Amino acid sequence: MAGQSKGSRAWPCPTRRRSTDARFAIVAATSVSRSLSVLVAGVGVLPLSTVGCAHRPWVNPGDDWKVVTSEHFNVRTDSDDGDYETVLGRLEDVHEALSATFFAGVSVPRVEVHLLRRKSDFKAMAPMKAGGFFTTAAERARGGILVFSTDEDDFEIVASIAAHELAHRFLHALHDNVPVWLHEGFAKYVGGIELPDNLVAFDAAELHGGYVYFADPVPLGRLFVLGRRDFHGGADAEYMTAWMLMRQLFGSRSDGATGRFRALAAAAAKAPNPTVQAEAVRAAFGGADISDIDRAIQQSHSAIYHGVGQEPSRRALAITLKRAKRIPLRVVPASRTDIRALCTVLRERRS
Repeated sequence: MAGQSKGSRAWPCPTRRRSTDARFAIVAATSVSRSLSVLVAGVGVLPLSTVGCAHRPWVNPGDDWKVVTSEHFNVRTDSDDGDYETVLGRLEDVHEALSATFFAGVSVPRVEVHLLRRKSDFKAMAPMKAGGFFTTAAERARGGILVFSTDEDDFEIVASIAAHELAHRFLHALHDNVPVWLHEGFAKYVGGIELPDNLVAFDAAELHGGYVYFADPVPLGRLFVLGRRDFHGGADAEYMTAWMLMRQLFGSRSDGATGRFRALAAAAAKAPNPTVQAEAVRAAFGGADISDIDRAIQQSHSAIYHGVGQEPSRRALAITLKRAKRIPLRVVPASRTDIRALCTVLRERRS
């Protein structure tokens, strides 16, 4: 919570870990339990979202704001040292994993992050139900900006949101017109990572009814007709269906999963209408009928709902991190004018 010391929260201390050889692997999906707030937190990508900060930073930012630069991130934050260092460590890990798997060869400029110390500040500017968001509304943050808060007792909640929003940034770098259902389904898939030691395992979070009790899957055809604004603010069933579609894509046939995903993203980004989007999905599933994919999603939903989960043969994509020597963090005081201007723009464009 805001005002709590680092030692009173279940957050790991930022540490430098040993390096290992990187490889792309397939591993059985196992994980530790995670709170329901992680599983169903609203996170999203919005074109016109807003950011709010404690002490009304759009009026008078305090002295705590600084700019922290790492190898792949540029973070504006008023968070404590231990908090932003821990978050940056996880962001760098996920960045390495995404760069070596789904986005190999994709150039992603240094990622902009607006990291808030207090959840109340975040909620004052965030879209309804959002635990974090990615927006391209701020001209000061070319390529978009990740916005979320460190104000959680459980670090894994923050880590899941950070991974989710970073997935949006990578997908935006791949194609800037990817439809919202693919953005949200993939980001939720990435947000379910587990990171035991040096291994990043995608979609490895333990499954339970919290994923599915709140809604039933919708037909895929409904996903293809929704716009960004339709998809956010209460589209729980659509979020879940898009995520389960990604689980079907990556879990049913492991070989060539990243290639099929890249092809799907490229085709969906260029699709002029829902019919062509549906054809892109069919191609990613080897020509399967949409009705068959719908049926598989319904069966998976039912299995999770009744406590069975996905069959043991499901496997999760994973990568062992190199964690090569990373550049030291560079920390400088943030310009109050810049913080005020950024917060003002985001607040004004709040949807």
